[in-house]
Amino acid sequence: MTNRVATVIRCADVLQHVYATLDSVERQTLGRGEIVLATDESTPAAARDWVAQLAAARGHLNVHAASSRPGAVRNTSIRATQSPYVMCIEAGDLLDPRFHAMACAKLDEEPDLSLVTSWIELRGPGSNRRVIAPANHVDADICDLNTVVGNTDAIHSASVFRRNAWTAADGFDESLPVLDDYDFWLRVLQTGRRCAVLQLPLLVRWMREDALYRRAWATEPHVDAIRTIAARHAALFGRDPAHALTSRELVLRDLGARYTHLLARRDAGLQELESLKARVAELREKLAPSERDSIDLGDLKRTTPVARNWGYERGTPIDRHYIERFLEVHAADIRGAVLEVQEPDYTKRFGGDRVTRSDVIDLNASNPLATIVSDLRSAANIASDTYDCVILTQTLHVVDDMRAVIAECARILKPEGVLLVTLPCASRVCLEYGDEGDFWRVTEAGARKLFSESFPGDTLDVRARGNVLVNAAFLYGLACHELNAAEFDADDPYFPLLVTVRAMKSGARGPERSARHLVAGLARQHGAGGAVLLYHRVNSPESDVHGLSIPPREFRAHMAHVRDRYRPMPLDALVAAASAGHIPAGAIAVTFDDGYV
Repeated sequence: MTNRVATVIRCADVLQHVYATLDSVERQTLGRGEIVLATDESTPAAARDWVAQLAAARGHLNVHAASSRPGAVRNTSIRATQSPYVMCIEAGDLLDPRFHAMACAKLDEEPDLSLVTSWIELRGPGSNRRVIAPANHVDADICDLNTVVGNTDAIHSASVFRRNAWTAADGFDESLPVLDDYDFWLRVLQTGRRCAVLQLPLLVRWMREDALYRRAWATEPHVDAIRTIAARHAALFGRDPAHALTSRELVLRDLGARYTHLLARRDAGLQELESLKARVAELREKLAPSERDSIDLGDLKRTTPVARNWGYERGTPIDRHYIERFLEVHAADIRGAVLEVQEPDYTKRFGGDRVTRSDVIDLNASNPLATIVSDLRSAANIASDTYDCVILTQTLHVVDDMRAVIAECARILKPEGVLLVTLPCASRVCLEYGDEGDFWRVTEAGARKLFSESFPGDTLDVRARGNVLVNAAFLYGLACHELNAAEFDADDPYFPLLVTVRAMKSGARGPERSARHLVAGLARQHGAGGAVLLYHRVNSPESDVHGLSIPPREFRAHMAHVRDRYRPMPLDALVAAASAGHIPAGAIAVTFDDGYV
């Protein structure tokens, strides 16, 4: 395959993140293309040999820049490549497998485009996830010069650009300490070229203290760079200074509001912690000295479980609470043609009359419930694009090749079809398969890694559920009725019982994709508590400074998606259902504020 994209990976001094970034580039659906592992004077000397050997072993280029200035590293690396399109990425950033293919398609289709950027998925701290549209317009597929003037983050540093645009602009400014990419975008767009926005989070960034992208925020180098850039582009910034200043103030206002909110949460948490410490000290004083540091395990001080069969002897097993809650939240996905393993219980219970075809797959031909005898590692007798939903609860860990099963599920799902999966993080060894057939336990990070190989990041939702109490209760064989709702709901990401995965197969484009992207996360964000979609204005105005309008075509696609996949209901009916304590699965109310159609 002809190399289309040259990818420069700036290693700097964050060597611990190089391998993961390289892996994400190598997994591009378009092919890996030319890859440069770039070191510089900030890279520890002892690590340079490893980078060089890694590049050689994987068939990539290794370049060492004499300066650690980002622009110098980028230019030195780009000169070593020949591909018509270029991407510069920082070690620690991760690419969605579709990024190169989608960017190349845009650049091939539209000759007046010079840049292609995307949304960003920001991960951390902990299990927090947030999607950022860098251009500050979630419905914008073009990032224009005015937007870039008003926001240094409007186009992220890992955007794809044409080599001839780099050549025409004389490359990146090697004198800037940071923001060399921002200066480069300005120079390219001033020539009349355009930047397209891929409305998917195709770049993944982790919130880490050592992240290279964070270094551009450090006050001294940032201020120095902004002064240089503002002086160089004085005519551009002076063309409409009110717009430039207002845009930047809006960015700062939003950041300030978020900072104030997080600061208040932190202070409230610290205050609560001090209060709890005081209460603990007070209670300790009431105990006899011999009891202050001891724990009474009572009935649980034993080396055998209370019940050995998952807890069925006492009632509903603990893990079923999370499994069934997960399926209830995503009940709207269980529709059309549905495949389940060994028995159709959950298909019937949560799919109801939305299901038009129910299949059960099993390798055991004597299973009277099986409609298909096949192996999900290679289900050759199931056609591609067959099912709207596949349900795999507590199944993958007893299959020796989980990757093969996930890939087959992706193949047999229809476009926009959904795979619903649960996997154990902690569990007794499976009774049925014993020590020869119970292979795996999976963490949230492990599940995300496994499923992202077959399902794009923006269609993948991975959650860890549970805490140390529910883990202990499950391992002892207790039942659901022996814990209360608050004990189940207190998720601790460091002590999960199981992981849930909702993975959607890519398919829709345009407004239909936009509708799916907008609505598909509602259930996972709001659970079975329903959701309210708030709109302001349906129109395509020439100016939409605050991003409050939605084009009529996209609004129609949103409503069709809500109608077909969820349960729309009036706001007062949703409020009444909430007051009664029972909101239907998939409930959505559509509202307008003071806007208009």
